[in-house]
Amino acid sequence: MKIEEIKNQTTPISNAFIDKYLPLANGAFLKVYIYVYRCSYFGVCKTSSEIAKELNLLESDVITALKYWEEENMLALNNNTISFKESNIETSKPTIKKRKLVLDARPNYSTEEMAIYTSSNPEVRELFMNAQEILGHYLKKADSEILFGLHDWLMLPFDVIEFLLSYCAANDKTNLRYIEKVAIDWSNKGIDTLEKAKSHVDLNNNVYRKIFKELKISSMTPSDAQIEFMNKWLNDLKFDLEIILLACKKTVDQTGKANFKYIDSILNAWKKENVVSIDDIIKLDEAHESSKVLATSSSGQTKQKNNKFLNFPQRDWNFDEISKIKREQLKR
Repeated sequence: MKIEEIKNQTTPISNAFIDKYLPLANGAFLKVYIYVYRCSYFGVCKTSSEIAKELNLLESDVITALKYWEEENMLALNNNTISFKESNIETSKPTIKKRKLVLDARPNYSTEEMAIYTSSNPEVRELFMNAQEILGHYLKKADSEILFGLHDWLMLPFDVIEFLLSYCAANDKTNLRYIEKVAIDWSNKGIDTLEKAKSHVDLNNNVYRKIFKELKISSMTPSDAQIEFMNKWLNDLKFDLEIILLACKKTVDQTGKANFKYIDSILNAWKKENVVSIDDIIKLDEAHESSKVLATSSSGQTKQKNNKFLNFPQRDWNFDEISKIKREQLKR
């Protein structure tokens, strides 16, 4: 159905909504809710930019409003779609289908829009000034848009953003696109307070430090590639730190250097073997050693047919004792 076809029809808004939200909600938020509800009620698909144009609002305001109503449990945003609660729809109407809404990328902020926010919001102006001081360079237009998006799009508080800037700058990472990637990761993990941010940084620094120490790397500033590897082992493969450290030790013992690709190959192989503990690795090593012994023994028996030293006394190996020693070595 086109928007023109519903102009003379009626959109039912519950009295409960009017009584509860009309006195309290921001005027722009109310405009967005009523308009988007009207569109969804009649099956009309609208993007956030189209909504902003229709209501004479900034696109970022539309997105902020939709997130507000989601927090109020009045609608749901999932996989770039929007759906309303059935309690706000007349029973004579079928359940509203999910409608596509563009929320998966940072909005494009115009120069006029940025000027409005910096002039009307002292916290935004302060963020920009502090960012230039922390990063050690003036902000370009693209930098300002990314920085503003950390708050407007990712909904990170200003103190968390400034802490993030300081953390990245301390690690010689002052590129705003890199900082935005870290911010997206934080937002996805629910790191939305200064306390959570500090705890996350302390934990990561401690983990990275231990891995570097096991690999005998003197630098405490990991590269982007090294961070990507370590985050993969921790977050994607979901290995405990002790297993990662054991893979590091094996790598140094076998290659004589800190080879992140080699560590990654070990951990990928362990993942395929469903390794979840040190004991699982010990069992794999024991099975590998046993197969080597059997292969060597079989090969030795073949050679003994023409061996004139057949009377050489054979050792009586105690494999249980060897296994015990192996376990103690790995655990140390």
